[in-house]
Amino acid sequence: MRKILLLLIITLVSWCNVNAQTDAIIGAGSNTATTTNGAATDAGPMYCTGSTSAFIYSKHFYVYTAAELSNAGIQPGMLITNLAWNKANNAAYSASTAVVFDIYMKNSSATGVPTPVPQDFASLVSGATLVYASTTQSFPATIGWVDFTLTTPFLYT
Repeated sequence: MRKILLLLIITLVSWCNVNAQTDAIIGAGSNTATTTNGAATDAGPMYCTGSTSAFIYSKHFYVYTAAELSNAGIQPGMLITNLAWNKANNAAYSASTAVVFDIYMKNSSATGVPTPVPQDFASLVSGATLVYASTTQSFPATIGWVDFTLTTPFLYT
C-alpha cells in the first residue's frame, strides 16, 4: 500500500505544471522610452522632484507592442504578477498624505500611443483592469528598480 501511495504522489507531482518567474526588461532598462511611447526620455509613473515637492502627481500611458513583449520573453498566455520601473534619481516621497498610485493594464492591438496626445484618461483606461491600487504610495530615496506586486495578476493575451 505504501508503494502504491508513493507512486501515486510521484505521479501527481510530475503532472503539475511548474512555471518559473520570468524577468523581462523592455526598452533600455532606464528612463529611456521605448519606440512606441514616443518620448526621448520619460519621467515615468514615479514623477516626484523631491520629498518637499508639491508636484506629486502624473499620469502616464505606455504601449508595449507584441514584438517588444515577445523579444523580452513575454508570450501570450503568460500571467504578469509584478511590474517595476527604474527610478533614475534619489528623490523620495513618504506618503504622509493620501497619494493615489494606480496601475491599469489591458490587452490591445495598438502599435503606438493613440493620437491626438494627450488623450482623455477615461478613454485610455476604458476596458482596462485595475491591477494595482494604493492610496498611501511612497517611493524610496534610492536609484534603481521599484517593484509593484500586482493585487490582480494580468493575463497577457
